[in-house]
Amino acid sequence: MKKLSKHTKNKPLKQKAVFIDWNGTLSPTNFWSHLDKSEKQSDRELFKLWADTMFVNHKDLIVPWMKGEYTSEDILTLVSKATNTDYETLLKEFIIGCERMEYSSPNIPALVKKLKDKSVIVSIATNNMDSFTRWTVPYMKLDTLFDEIINSFYLNAMKHDLDNDGKAIFFKNFFNKYQVDPNNCIFIDDGEDKMGVITNLGMDYRRVNSSNTLAQELENILQNV
Repeated sequence: MKKLSKHTKNKPLKQKAVFIDWNGTLSPTNFWSHLDKSEKQSDRELFKLWADTMFVNHKDLIVPWMKGEYTSEDILTLVSKATNTDYETLLKEFIIGCERMEYSSPNIPALVKKLKDKSVIVSIATNNMDSFTRWTVPYMKLDTLFDEIINSFYLNAMKHDLDNDGKAIFFKNFFNKYQVDPNNCIFIDDGEDKMGVITNLGMDYRRVNSSNTLAQELENILQNV
């Protein structure tokens, strides 16, 4: 009798939902990335100044920001003061950067539509800020492509946060709404499954990287749905 492969990609899948992380998975773009790509050295210097101030000097505020304890305006006010930058200029460039975020591959929208055509629920699941929902989502029309956009900012909880009963807070509303069993879900992320929270829920955790891209992973899922 032939031994079955342990590799899940070689097995027929019955997943009814796919969750996809945003930063580093669906998109490689960061805040103010448009300045970092500029031909002007002064723009690139501004990018480094603002990004370092936000993510290095105030890195202790990033997770609280993602959990809804601060707004974009709160953080940008701190960056403005620390860098002696006009607040309105900083905010304007910040919004432009949020709106100009890009997919990791131009094929992503078509692949997502193909999954939805097969009755798979496809959602963005992201540890993110209010800025994502306020500016990136409407500008990129993400809410017309994806079935759900789950953002930690509005749940006051990160993907790996558990309640007092040991249940994942982040996914509770989704499972209540769609009545989908976690065993019928795939979660795609570029990071590690911290403490095994996603796997312990019963989801199939797929980690993407430069050698196994999101586009490739979505193609694999399509072949097995």
